[in-house]
Amino acid sequence: MTNQYDMLRKIYARLRSGELDPATRKFYIEQCRKNIREFYRDPLAERAAMAAVMADKQVNGKVYVYEWGRDCDQYESDSVTCITALPRLFEYLETMMYDGAEGPCAMSMITAAEARDFEPSHRDHAAEQMNY
Repeated sequence: MTNQYDMLRKIYARLRSGELDPATRKFYIEQCRKNIREFYRDPLAERAAMAAVMADKQVNGKVYVYEWGRDCDQYESDSVTCITALPRLFEYLETMMYDGAEGPCAMSMITAAEARDFEPSHRDHAAEQMNY
């Protein structure tokens, strides 16, 4: 990220100096905008996209959330929870999950049919390696 930041600062300095022809200026400006979109997220766009997914997957104002995680001891589990279809609630649950995570984890919305067919699983990878 630092290299990207330094590159953008150098380009900005060249753009301000006026030493570039119009075609080169346009190219640099387009590249800067592209880089900014890649490195900086748009929270409002993310929330709108989440609301669209939620509207598609909700039933009677509820949505099912799939959670998966593996802790520091290599114990892996997954589960499904039914929540009120509110984007802020999903964001809160996601934040709480990430804040308490001891290893990799994921959360996503699933359909009611997927939730109905879901069977939770638990697996202790460390115990399996020790032949327990």
